[in-house]
Amino acid sequence: MNKQQFVALLKLGLIQSNPQITNRLRDKGKHGDALVKSLLLQNTILPLFIVILYGGIFMAQNLYQYPGQFNGLFLVLVGISLSQGISLIYNTFFDNNDFDHYKTLPIPLNLVILSKSFITVFTIIIYLFPCLAAFINYSLHSGTNPVLAIILSIFLWIVLIVFIFLLSLLLLFGLSLIPRLKHRLKQVAKVMMILTSVLVVIAILMNSYTAQNLEAAPVFFIRPLLFALSQPFAISGVSSLLGLVMVVALMVILTRSKIYPY
Repeated sequence: MNKQQFVALLKLGLIQSNPQITNRLRDKGKHGDALVKSLLLQNTILPLFIVILYGGIFMAQNLYQYPGQFNGLFLVLVGISLSQGISLIYNTFFDNNDFDHYKTLPIPLNLVILSKSFITVFTIIIYLFPCLAAFINYSLHSGTNPVLAIILSIFLWIVLIVFIFLLSLLLLFGLSLIPRLKHRLKQVAKVMMILTSVLVVIAILMNSYTAQNLEAAPVFFIRPLLFALSQPFAISGVSSLLGLVMVVALMVILTRSKIYPY
């Protein structure tokens, strides 16, 4: 892999990732490396604030004793990450559909796809850092061996990142294959981002409820993660872990066979 080409593509992807912020900074006279540095700063301030806020909340509690905290806080982070994933994939893959331009340049298309994907995954990772802290907290308080708890937490955190990235990718590219929606994808992407924003609002309201009822049961799709973290050698834990891996593997196969060629 040509590192210089990859870095240049990353800078271009960052510029494409949020046209509104990019245009605003250009109006202020930011160009070249100064523009890239300003974009990096803009894209890390809010995520870092979320990491500190939610990471602190997660680590300050015994999540195994009060699993209800996962309902609101976890869903807020997942909702924000999904919204960002949809937005970034639309902006970098569709709104700036520049693949034909690269075909005339000595740059492998795989490298272009990797750079565009990296921008999205990097943003998702930042927003999901508190989930890693939550997984470690829950697993340790459940009595899992500390080394195993950390390994399981990191593994499930990576699974979560890949799941959200692939879900964003499959949703947008899948809808783009529908003739009626192909030429209205911008509106579709906006509707999807609005829906994820509604999810975030619901999650915040849910968090207000669970703050008063800390022992509330986690919602059904969070439970497999918790089973795998707290009971890694039990049937429920092993089956949950295998189920999560199989879901992500299926999404990878679909992406590789249906989306990648397109």
